Amino acid sequence: MTAMLSKERNVDPVIIIGAGLSGLACAATLKKNDIPYLIIEKSNQVGGRVQTSVTNEGYRLDHGFQVLLTSYPELKNFIDLKKLNLKLFNSGSLIFLKKTRLLANPLLHPSRFFTELFSDLISFKDKLLVLKLVLLSWLPSSHKKLKQISTIQFLNGFGFSQNFINIFWRPFLKGVFLDPNLSIGADFFVFLIKGFSQGRVAVPALGMQQIPLQMANGIDFKNIRLNTLVQTLASDHVFLDNGEKIKARNVVVAFNPNPDGRDYFSVQNFYFTTSEKIDWGSWLLLVPQNSDFTISTIAVMNHVSADYGIKPTEHLLSTSVVSDKPIQLEKLAAELRLISGLPLLDLKFIEKFEILKALPKMSGFEELGFKFNEGIYFCGDWAVSPSINGALKSGRLIAEAIS
Repeated sequence: MTAMLSKERNVDPVIIIGAGLSGLACAATLKKNDIPYLIIEKSNQVGGRVQTSVTNEGYRLDHGFQVLLTSYPELKNFIDLKKLNLKLFNSGSLIFLKKTRLLANPLLHPSRFFTELFSDLISFKDKLLVLKLVLLSWLPSSHKKLKQISTIQFLNGFGFSQNFINIFWRPFLKGVFLDPNLSIGADFFVFLIKGFSQGRVAVPALGMQQIPLQMANGIDFKNIRLNTLVQTLASDHVFLDNGEKIKARNVVVAFNPNPDGRDYFSVQNFYFTTSEKIDWGSWLLLVPQNSDFTISTIAVMNHVSADYGIKPTEHLLSTSVVSDKPIQLEKLAAELRLISGLPLLDLKFIEKFEILKALPKMSGFEELGFKFNEGIYFCGDWAVSPSINGALKSGRLIAEAIS
C-alpha cells in the first residue's frame, strides 16, 4: 500500500505560484526533467515585473526602463535570443553636464576611438583603471573576495577619481541597481562588468515582455492558469479562492513573500513623445546626481527599436526617476527641455509606471539560490541577485533540487 501511495503521489504536479521569470524557469527545468508542473498566476499575463503595454496609438511601453544583458549565463538555458530579434543600445552613455557629452566604448564604436583617447571628460588614469577592472572581472577568484564590501567602497578603493565616479559610475549604476548609494556587494558589480564586456545591452524588438512570452510558449500555456488566486497553501496542496483544492508533489512560491523582511528599491518610469528631432540615437543618457535634476536616465526607445514607436518622425522618450516621492509632470517636462536644449513645444505625456518593488535590496550574491521553509520552496531574484539572470537561476536551481 505504501508503494502504491508513493506512486500515485508522483503524478501530482509541482505547483508553482507565480508566472514571473523565476516561475517560468522552474517550470522549464521541470519539463526538461519530465516532472509534471502547474503554474498558477493571479494576473492575466505572464512575466511578473517584466511587462510591456501597447497603447491604443500603438506605442510599446516597458514597465520601467528594462533591458537585457545578452551575456547573462542563464539565458542559454531558457531563451532563443535570435527569435527575440534583439535591438542593441550603443555601448557607452551620453552624460548631461550642463551640455550633453558622449562617453563611448571605442572597442565597439571604432570611429570614436581617437575622440575617446583624447577626450578630457575623464582622466587617462580612469581610462586605464576601466581596462584593469575589465581584466579583473575575468578572474573568477576575484568575485568572492569582494562580497564583503559595497560597490561604492570598491570604486573608491580601486582608485577611480571622484569626478569619474560622480559623472559616470554613480548615475550609471544608480540606473542599474536603483540604489543611489551603490550599497550592493562589489561581487555583483564585478560580475556585471564581466557581462558588459562580453555582451551587449538590448531589448527585444517588440518589448521586454517577449522574454517571458517566449518562455511560456516553450513550456505550454496549457500548464499555466492565469487569473487564478491561491487562498492558502501547504507543502502538498493549495486551495484556490474558488474553493478548489489541488494536490501537489511540491509547492514552489515563485515570488518574494518577504520571508526575511527584505525591502525593495523603487523606480518611476514616465513616457513622453515629441516630433522635435532629438539626436541621441541609441545611447542611454545619464544625469549625474549632483545636479538639481529629478531625472536619472533617458532613452529614446524608438531609436533603439522602431517597433516601440508609431512613426519615424515621433520620438518616444523613456524617462526614469529613481525615487518613490511624488513627481510633477511639469518639472519633468522642464528638465527634458533643458537637457535636450530644445523647446519641445509638442511634448506629450503618454504613461507613467510606478514600480514600488522593482529590485530587491541585497548585499551581494546569495549562495543557495532559493529558500526552503516548512516544506515549501521559495525562489526569485531576491534569492540570487537583483537581475534577470538571478531570477532565471533561482528558478532553475529550485527545480533541480526538486528533481
